[in-house]
Amino acid sequence: MTRKLNFEAIPWTESLPGARSKNWADNKRRVRILELTDDFVEPDWCPKDHVLYVISGDVEIEFAGNREQFKTGDAAVIAHGDKHKARALTPTARLLLIEEVNP
Repeated sequence: MTRKLNFEAIPWTESLPGARSKNWADNKRRVRILELTDDFVEPDWCPKDHVLYVISGDVEIEFAGNREQFKTGDAAVIAHGDKHKARALTPTARLLLIEEVNP
């Protein structure tokens, strides 16, 4: 059983321009560090659930008709189906995300 996640040993993977992540997953959940630059533009609404913690930087998360800002040390719980988009408000923002693999 894995108890300690060594993110230093996990390579960065670029998913979209301005976004990269380090990912760990088992059959139940995925834990990832997501880094966004202020150039990142999320093309589609994300319907996934997340537990989110801002490691560094500032981000804005847009929900249907509502925008919320999160700073270093802030956390959020986003329910499955609560569509959202994120963007960095600082040159770089790092987030810790915990998600169910198959909600």
